[in-house]
Amino acid sequence: MTPKMVNKRAKINKTCFSEALMAKSTESGAIVGSSDDLLTEILRRLPVTSILRFKSVSKHWNSLLSHRRFTLLYDNVLVSPGLFLRDFYIPFDVENPTPPPFRSLNFYPDRSGIKIVQTMLLPDRRSWSHGARSYYFGESEGHVHLVEDARQGNPLHINVYEMLSDYSGWFVKYQVELDELPTAYPFTVYISNQDPSKYEFEVVDVVMDEEESTFIVVRTREKIIRYNVHSKSFKQIFDLKFDLPSCYRICTTDFHRYTQYLSSF
Repeated sequence: MTPKMVNKRAKINKTCFSEALMAKSTESGAIVGSSDDLLTEILRRLPVTSILRFKSVSKHWNSLLSHRRFTLLYDNVLVSPGLFLRDFYIPFDVENPTPPPFRSLNFYPDRSGIKIVQTMLLPDRRSWSHGARSYYFGESEGHVHLVEDARQGNPLHINVYEMLSDYSGWFVKYQVELDELPTAYPFTVYISNQDPSKYEFEVVDVVMDEEESTFIVVRTREKIIRYNVHSKSFKQIFDLKFDLPSCYRICTTDFHRYTQYLSSF
């Protein structure tokens, strides 16, 4: 009977190679784990649920992830994945939608279940007879924005103003022309066929993302639309007519952007 030939050298080489990889991986992990700066740069890009889970890894990680410096860094790079229309969650990215962050918001119909933690006085958005019509006032990525019509005789032309960093005034951040909106959604924008110069739409959010991805969220009579201010492209993200009960009456104050924060009020 012919004895089998076994290449012991190959096994030895393979074993040594695997052990070398493991040793190198362990060494790299030790280097990362010993550097708070590296850990911070890695962990700040993870979702909130992961951050909360990693706090239980060790006392050091809990201290690092609970520190105000990390909290501020984390909150400053957050990008909102969607918004709430009352208790309906609407993801901004319909091609790769994020799941609803909550199974339900049962407290929403109960007014006593909502607590306003901060508010400010704003002008009536409907009173535009003596000046520019104001569509939106809010914040994104640490920048305060005001959206008004451009006062050019075309209600589809709007200006997105941004507050100066020293809070001394405003400048025009974006000039937006929604001329293609009536063509893309003809039955949801016009107020009256007899007066095609009047339109029914509202700006419900301005979301700062990477410079080429900043967009505004527009509500028409039946649709919620995402408009990229750079590519000038429209994308429907929600159908009010088919996705909401017919008894719902929507106003601008029913929209709430959803953003995960580590900091507490």
